[in-house]
Amino acid sequence: FVGARARRWRPATLGRVLASLARVHRVLGLPDPTKNEDVRAAYRAAVRRRAAAGQGGQRQAAGLTAGAVRAMLALLGGRLIDCRDRALLLAARDLLARRSELVALCVADLAPTGDGGATIRLGRSKTDRTGQGTYQYLGPPAYAAIRAWLRAARLTDGPLFRSVHATGRVGTGLHAGSVSAVLKKLAWRAAPALRRQGIDPEGVSGHSCRVGMAQD
Repeated sequence: FVGARARRWRPATLGRVLASLARVHRVLGLPDPTKNEDVRAAYRAAVRRRAAAGQGGQRQAAGLTAGAVRAMLALLGGRLIDCRDRALLLAARDLLARRSELVALCVADLAPTGDGGATIRLGRSKTDRTGQGTYQYLGPPAYAAIRAWLRAARLTDGPLFRSVHATGRVGTGLHAGSVSAVLKKLAWRAAPALRRQGIDPEGVSGHSCRVGMAQD
């Protein structure tokens, strides 16, 4: 299995699959085959082959074009989780914020502007040495999506972006890893359209919006 997949997958992808297989075996109470020395040796050999061929590095997450964002938004409907995902994607696009900054956004820090947009306070980050935070602009589409999410979720304070249970119940604030999961989910749904634009869905993650939005 390792030898066959190593010809098609990068080491990081193969490593994630092996970790998932290990977890499944542990849950089932079965011996973990990934700890077998032959399997480990095969994985190390795959890493060496990739490195020798100059293919061992990770893909750089692609900056999302406006067309890619439209493709991801087009598949969202009117469910509560769709409202959340739409607001999160548009906020990430407008703010160019890190994942940790996105999940730290608070409802109370939103302030409408006269043009239909809003400002929102980004809390302390690595570039904010005074700890005062900075106010960033959200365009009208992003602010409209956020207002729709807040109405649907009946939120008036606390974290702006929350988890949504399968039952439709709104939970606690998202954690940074959830941003990557949401964007990857949207990217895979829109995979055909993204590939036509030269974007690998597997390369879309939470920091792709932080890298910057490429132009169409």
